[in-house]
Amino acid sequence: MPSSDPKASDYEFKVSRIILRAIRTWEVRLFTMNAFPDQDLQLEWARDCWDLTCEAAGEEYELTDRILGLVSHETMLLNGDIENKKGYWQNAAVLRLLEDRFFAKKAGSSGVVYEKEFRPFSLPLLAIAVTTLHICIREWAEGHHQPMLFSEGNVKPLYDNYLAALEDYSAINPAVVLKLRTKMYDNARQRAGVAAVVTTRGLSDDLRQRAEEELAGRTGDTDSE
Repeated sequence: MPSSDPKASDYEFKVSRIILRAIRTWEVRLFTMNAFPDQDLQLEWARDCWDLTCEAAGEEYELTDRILGLVSHETMLLNGDIENKKGYWQNAAVLRLLEDRFFAKKAGSSGVVYEKEFRPFSLPLLAIAVTTLHICIREWAEGHHQPMLFSEGNVKPLYDNYLAALEDYSAINPAVVLKLRTKMYDNARQRAGVAAVVTTRGLSDDLRQRAEEELAGRTGDTDSE
């Protein structure tokens, strides 16, 4: 019988594994899509994460209110040892924080297992990382540690501000910013000791440029072409 304080371990092994995987999928969505979803979105995500996880496991279990609470209970807990607290989203401290949180378990890390969601690093993910650094700076602003409650009320205004700034920044040159965010992911993956992502679909940027140069001025109408 489950205890009054719900835990994944309250359930039989198969269900417990599904619960833990659903929680992990939920957490990835929080970091990569929206750090502070409203209640309706939380409910939608929790159900979706549960359905996807059950489908992947080839099982079908009811999402009870108790399990629903377990899946959607995870909140923003981006903690890390911040050595360099200056800079912006490309600062080494941002990458260090993301590496500690999402690549510390090598091939079993969320950043590797959920490659599709993490590559390239999304703007919401970078926004919550920068927000966390901001809070670390505040906590040490007086030369000694003054803990700040990492709650939605304290954090969401900062997060919204940084996300808007990142979106504005990205809009200036989306293609370049996309490459930079992809490179950040690839660097984090490499430092975790995991093989690089191999992209085989379509032409690379270099090959595409060479093809454009080769085809420039050609019509395809003559035999000599």
